[in-house]
Amino acid sequence: MKYNSAYLKQWSQEVSRHFPNLSWPQVSGLATWSFGMMMSRSSSLTQVSECIAQVNGEKFTNTRQGLQH
Repeated sequence: MKYNSAYLKQWSQEVSRHFPNLSWPQVSGLATWSFGMMMSRSSSLTQVSECIAQVNGEKFTNTRQGLQH
């Protein structure tokens, strides 16, 4: 099954529901990172970045930089 940004958006909403005290940037970062780890089955920055870049249709380098911050 190929995942798309709708799945990531749904996961972000779930993270927000479970962590109501987090700001939206914190929720977005946590959701993106955890979604990428689950889908890539890795905690490697490179592999998570590749997965998220593909899901969002973004460039790998931009995604990697975003996850580093």
